[in-house]
Amino acid sequence: MFKQKLILELTFISLLSWISILEVQAQEYWFSFAKEDGLPSNEVKSITIDSNGNIWAGTYEGIGYFNSITHQWKIYKEGRALYPITVDDSGYVWAGDDITQIDPDWYLSVFQFDIGYEHIYHYPGDKINSIAIDDSSNVWLSVGGFYFQPALWVFNLNKDLWYPIVIYFECCINGEPPLGEDVIIDNKGGVWAAIANLGLVHKLPSDTTWIVYNTENSNFPSNQVGKLHEDKNGGIWLSGYKYSDIHEGPSWISHFDSSEWTLFDTTNTELLKNTTITSIAVDSLNNVWFGTYGKGAYKFDGQNWIIYNTQNSGLLYNYVLDIAVDHQGNVWFVSDSYIPDPETGGISVLTSDSTFLSIDTKNHFKPIVDNKPDILQLYPNYPNPFNEQTVFKFSLLSAAKVKFEIYNTNGQLVRTLMDRFQQPGIHHLVWDRQDDRGKLLPTGVYLYQLTVHSKYGDLKHIGKALYLK
Repeated sequence: MFKQKLILELTFISLLSWISILEVQAQEYWFSFAKEDGLPSNEVKSITIDSNGNIWAGTYEGIGYFNSITHQWKIYKEGRALYPITVDDSGYVWAGDDITQIDPDWYLSVFQFDIGYEHIYHYPGDKINSIAIDDSSNVWLSVGGFYFQPALWVFNLNKDLWYPIVIYFECCINGEPPLGEDVIIDNKGGVWAAIANLGLVHKLPSDTTWIVYNTENSNFPSNQVGKLHEDKNGGIWLSGYKYSDIHEGPSWISHFDSSEWTLFDTTNTELLKNTTITSIAVDSLNNVWFGTYGKGAYKFDGQNWIIYNTQNSGLLYNYVLDIAVDHQGNVWFVSDSYIPDPETGGISVLTSDSTFLSIDTKNHFKPIVDNKPDILQLYPNYPNPFNEQTVFKFSLLSAAKVKFEIYNTNGQLVRTLMDRFQQPGIHHLVWDRQDDRGKLLPTGVYLYQLTVHSKYGDLKHIGKALYLK
């Protein structure tokens, strides 16, 4: 069953470096998920969030899908190792097959979960480490694992062709081939790729010229680059390591603000001394999170480094493979034990909301193994928070009687926006802050509940709306 842990202790540690480290965080709530809660496998490798706030997890035994409203897991492509994983703006899920489960041809499997569509694209290259989709629907892959293969590929959906970025095919440093570690698309549509043994490469969306950042023109301690992420201000965070073996450490981190690089290494950040960075994420407050290989997770708030591990938090394991932040600001951690074991591993969730899973969980964690869509989908209201009005969106797969109600935090019904029979399709409701009598309601948190009367019984989805002035 899912586990919850409340962290209350607050402790500071003083260091000789110019940055202080906060060892334990203030009051927080932790939840965790494992195979018994609905995941396809405990061996989770990657995690991402779609535009509706739902969670997708790539595992060794299929893809796990966590509905952010019902808090229920579903399993897709059961029995198949699929990671890394990403979701594009159209809702298509892209995942790379694990090379240990298929023969020489790698390929991507893509499908859209809400209509059950699936298409397979054969990819002739090497191990896929990262996937990104640009604004022109080009699929970018960073790849590595074998010699004499391009480290970066792009797939043109219109032409149905893979193109290797061949300018890196011949590049080797100290006899080592370039290896694609990570690729992202920034908020302007530019492509950034971390190529180990070469450095960081960047291309503007309207340009064909690649800019290379490495030890020759930047403050990088080495060309062994690793993970990438863009923060809320458009800054690029890059991790790296000083030796050819990523697990030997020490690590370094550099931040690019569009004009210059700021370096964090062992000279100013002591905790990077024996650390390998495995992932980077940015939360809603622009705090930067770093997963590590055996040290737990670090959070950097611009001044302080905060350490989370199994001793002071609800992390399942200290080997944090991936991190993602959902629309409510909850931080999701994929972690595993040092020794590969199908019985270890899982997902931990850090939240400041004690009601994160305060629903009847008796039947909500039994996995549903199929590729059929839900009978209905309730999307997060927009905008949220809101001032004048907010819009609720939901979809039905079949005709049914629908009731949409809004409650205050005391559990009192304040507004019924819909109570009638509805046809299949997508529906929108607008709430103007008024109750059923036409009176403006005070600011605060409101709960909205969608109830659908169907042949399966009454199905209820719940969400939160924040009204501010």
